[in-house]
Amino acid sequence: MTDFEARKHWKAVLLDYDITAGAPLSTSCSVCLTRPQIKALLAAVEPLAWTTRYYSPTLTTIDEDKTDAFAADIRKRLMTACCDGDVLSRFDEDGVFQTSVDGGETWEDNPGADPRNSIIGFPPLSGDDGEAKRCAGANSIVAYFKIPVANIQTAKDNEEGFAALTAILIGILIIIGIIGGGWVFALLGGAVGLIVAGVSAATWQAAWDEDAWQALLCAFYNHIEDDASFLAASIPALQAEVAGLAVDNIVKDFMGPMIDTMAAPGLTNAARLGYAGELSCAACDEEACANEWFAYNANGTEIVSQDGITLVVNSEAASGGQAFATIWTTDTDLCCRVISGVAITGTLTTISYNLCGTPDTGFSASVNIIDNAFDWSGLDIDVWIIQVIGSTAFQVELTIGPP
Repeated sequence: MTDFEARKHWKAVLLDYDITAGAPLSTSCSVCLTRPQIKALLAAVEPLAWTTRYYSPTLTTIDEDKTDAFAADIRKRLMTACCDGDVLSRFDEDGVFQTSVDGGETWEDNPGADPRNSIIGFPPLSGDDGEAKRCAGANSIVAYFKIPVANIQTAKDNEEGFAALTAILIGILIIIGIIGGGWVFALLGGAVGLIVAGVSAATWQAAWDEDAWQALLCAFYNHIEDDASFLAASIPALQAEVAGLAVDNIVKDFMGPMIDTMAAPGLTNAARLGYAGELSCAACDEEACANEWFAYNANGTEIVSQDGITLVVNSEAASGGQAFATIWTTDTDLCCRVISGVAITGTLTTISYNLCGTPDTGFSASVNIIDNAFDWSGLDIDVWIIQVIGSTAFQVELTIGPP
């Protein structure tokens, strides 16, 4: 039989959708393979994303999103190193590096073994430490991320596949000293899955507008140190701010795993690349915005603490079944964005506010508070005065960002 004839003798294998891609993720188990075995399996994974490779005994509709996610998760796990003698390693859901010496029964945080901390740091930027250097570092990071975003756009315009898109991400990480290994794919899985599955070239391009880049600049600026470096302790807050930005979800879903992969050392190197940028940091100082708020003492409100973008406020004593806490900037044109609020004590019922620029003639809007908390992180609500109302005396934590 010739090679050509042999290629014609094949059989399509259908998978039971209900117990594979259609089933919920189960507890992970580690299987160690040789490198040739991993390469062979990676080559075989691509068809697992195709809905035509599945049947359902229960006649369940084959969901393309689930088959895409199923295949992407297999790729990620195949490229995640799991074996080092008797020590297993993983990143938990918060991006913390952990190891296990009992086959995965228990896991311990192990930052000393985190591969992200082994990259060589770049020299600091020249000049005095302070706001100017922070802004230069934030602009450098934005310019750095514009490279893969543009390259991915080109790859999508040319209808290139998984290998080309993955190569773009690995290449951009090499610039800041991160050499790809299995651990990189463990963290990048979400970003790779996003850019490969379901995002058209036009949708990708539309997500990365100037507002998105400005918002990202401010997120980096708000958490970078005066010497244009990042602390490991600042990364969770940076991730939280990026997740709450009023930008397209594509931007947030891409940046999350990228920040996880780079961590503080990688972000510091990106800031110290010295890439030029022209975006302004004038509106980015969250602490300055939060510090512009004062208690409206006519009703006994007290600001207990102001820690960065977080204010803790005590209400007046309750009277007639209501208690009030009112804070303001004292200037209708000096405004900040309300991000969230949560009761520390007491019961919250309503929040009223005046939007930026509206006159001091009573509150322009009121919203009921459900379950003692509200989250406006995806909204642009810029205000100069806020009044929180409760059914009892209360203490509330408010998060305030720049307009």
